[in-house]
Amino acid sequence: MKKALSLILLSALLISAAACGSDPGSGAAAPSQTAAGGETAETAPETEPDITESLREADYGGTDFHILLEAVEYGPMFYTSELTGDVVDDAVYTRTQNVNEKYNINIVYTANADSWYFSTEVKNMIFAGDGMYDLVSGVSLYLMPSALQGYYLDLKNSDIIQFDQPWYFKHLNSSIELGGKLLAVSGFYDMPTLSRVHCTYFSSKLTEDFAVENLYQFVKDGSWTFDKMISIAQPVAADIDGDGAMKYETDRYGITSQWDVLDISYAGTGFSFLTSGEDGSISLTPINQDVVNANDMLYKLQKDSKDFYYSGYDKGGSHKYDEMIKVFTENRALFLINGVSYASDARLREMGTYGILPVPKFKAEQADYGAFTSMFLTAVPLTCADPEKSQTIIDALNCFSYRDVYPAYFTIALSQKFLNDDDSRAMLDIVYKNTYCDTTYIYAEHFATDLALSIGLQKDYMSWYEKNVKKTQKKCDEMTEILSEMEG
Repeated sequence: MKKALSLILLSALLISAAACGSDPGSGAAAPSQTAAGGETAETAPETEPDITESLREADYGGTDFHILLEAVEYGPMFYTSELTGDVVDDAVYTRTQNVNEKYNINIVYTANADSWYFSTEVKNMIFAGDGMYDLVSGVSLYLMPSALQGYYLDLKNSDIIQFDQPWYFKHLNSSIELGGKLLAVSGFYDMPTLSRVHCTYFSSKLTEDFAVENLYQFVKDGSWTFDKMISIAQPVAADIDGDGAMKYETDRYGITSQWDVLDISYAGTGFSFLTSGEDGSISLTPINQDVVNANDMLYKLQKDSKDFYYSGYDKGGSHKYDEMIKVFTENRALFLINGVSYASDARLREMGTYGILPVPKFKAEQADYGAFTSMFLTAVPLTCADPEKSQTIIDALNCFSYRDVYPAYFTIALSQKFLNDDDSRAMLDIVYKNTYCDTTYIYAEHFATDLALSIGLQKDYMSWYEKNVKKTQKKCDEMTEILSEMEG
């Protein structure tokens, strides 16, 4: 009875959302905003056929369908949720049940205990050859090392997966594809891709206390840059207790973030360290002065600005995420740059009002605002019992997630529950408009250097780059050879 009632209530919410309109800036609930990678995600009008009608028909006789899940942190929210009365939990549960019913299967998740050893677990699974798992899902950084070891099927020419449908992130998937091979896919089933997109939060209280100009207007007129943010943030910082040392417990900062958010942010401009040739070759993209300038600015912010910047994590240092959030939610930092997922943190909702902006441009002339996301992916293990079945379920999970989960997360949870003004809802649309994940991050374990995360770490970027060009290009050549030898 409880499950049935929750499903009825969820359906009513989603139907209501679809009927309210399509402008996220007005607080309307229907998702017609631009999704990750520049894709426009639109809920079909009720008069049109159900989008799930395009899915392949099959009956798998009530069998279990096993998915190995790396995403332990995000599993309970976006993959394995049960009915709880929370709109996202119930939507995820509904998604899973809809796929189960359509294909007469029983989806069973197994959560990996340690992300760092996920590739090892996949390797052991492949070598065991027992075909237990039908799919593997998780964050690209931990999933894709197994891809270059030949553990996943190439899905590039699948005649089952409907890549042209709106439930796939076409642009982001192009970052995965190398050498004509597509060894995993990302779509609305892997919802953490959306929740981990980077944005800029600001304290409404501090903007009022310091008479900060309209930040939303800077975004709208294209002048929201890192230089602008820093110039606004510096005067806000203060050694409140007057002891001559900045401390997160008592003092006020202009900006707080962490190195692996800031140093990956240049990917939001669309720059990629790798270039794929039409012949399948992979080469290192030459850098330009814009890359050097971005490095110098981020390096100075992190290394020489301790009087107004608080770091929640330095490379090689300890994680101070709680301290970072404490500084912001106690209104002792004007700006926080981090993932959209932090909007669901209860501490942000308890701090009073806050706003959301896109990550700043690196220069005013930059065509668009962009953001990085540590993309989540799903792959078909080489040893799966039925590759056709696995591809069928991938397509169904993405389709039903797009229909059932995405509206619940974006238009009800994010736009209505976690954001508290119409301007921020409109900003979220801009945040998602151009979302990127650099290829060298996806395949980070293959490369000898932290290439995707390098911008902001180097005192002399050009010298560092030139020092690493040869060995990195060698890694590119190795990747080209590995992929060319894989069966298409």
